[in-house]
Amino acid sequence: TGIPPYVGQGDPVRFSLNPKYIIWSKEGWNGLWQNISFLGKRDVKAPDYAFAPASEKLGIKFDNDINNAPFAKINDELKITNEQTINFDKAINTLDYINNEFVASSKWDVAFLDNNFSVKEGFELDPYFSATIDPIIGIIPYMNDKFILMGSNKSFLRFAKNPNASEEDIAKQYADFVKGNDKFKGQGEGLGRGRLDTVRAKFNHVASMTTDGNYLYLATVPNNKDAKTFVISKISLKDRVLSGEFTPKANLKEGKTLGDLYVTSMTFKDGEIYALSKNHNVIAVIDPVKEEVVKTIAFPSSITNARSIFFKDGKINILSYQDGANKLYTLN
Repeated sequence: TGIPPYVGQGDPVRFSLNPKYIIWSKEGWNGLWQNISFLGKRDVKAPDYAFAPASEKLGIKFDNDINNAPFAKINDELKITNEQTINFDKAINTLDYINNEFVASSKWDVAFLDNNFSVKEGFELDPYFSATIDPIIGIIPYMNDKFILMGSNKSFLRFAKNPNASEEDIAKQYADFVKGNDKFKGQGEGLGRGRLDTVRAKFNHVASMTTDGNYLYLATVPNNKDAKTFVISKISLKDRVLSGEFTPKANLKEGKTLGDLYVTSMTFKDGEIYALSKNHNVIAVIDPVKEEVVKTIAFPSSITNARSIFFKDGKINILSYQDGANKLYTLN
């Protein structure tokens, strides 16, 4: 440190009066006023949603080229066997098939659809009550007749259908729902909001969730602060407490990480997690016991904005919001 503008070095050497060892440096000014943030490493931009693309803010350039996937080998390749457009008035961010009906979400709107994609019932979540819930990234079945919806900030709501709500109950459910408090409930036994605590995934948003019936699994997505981390978090459904976290082992190309993926959806089948990456159009099949990617599957580049994956009638279905429409593809 010296007289201005010589404010010192980033890594200063020890003090000396010998001119031979005195270093006059303006290094301390470098980058001082760039990207100022009082949040520090918490200054993570919102993830990419179907209704709110975020490529530029995140500093991620998405592509649909399987050759750019981080995996050294692709084991299988899916082909489209059917394509249909879902006439839904919002960009669908999540879609699943639960208990013989489709469950769709867009931001804080949730809709239950029949097999012809007609809306049967739905609600609009109040995201700011109690534990603030960021836009919904997944909905899973819970305790036979209930559901869990998850926000990208790892806050959640346990809710259930409530077709015969009394006037008293409708008033009680007002807290959780802007619309639909006469048909759904988020207050009561086995219901309510909460926040999940993670360790390795603490400073990362999640964009996908799945369950094996005993645990729920979340996967991180890269962001403007961290483009390399990929963590699977495992949470017990009994008490919603973290049971474990891991970065799956995988056979990767030199210099690549699983952070090259952008997993927007996951589904669980036969003991394995199918993690859908909209980036590079690849599905990573993960064994949660071995904590390893055991298979990689490519899907067609014509699916340009993959948002959801699920199995129906034994076949993989992928939902993509592209060209202003919700496209559902069946693949084999």
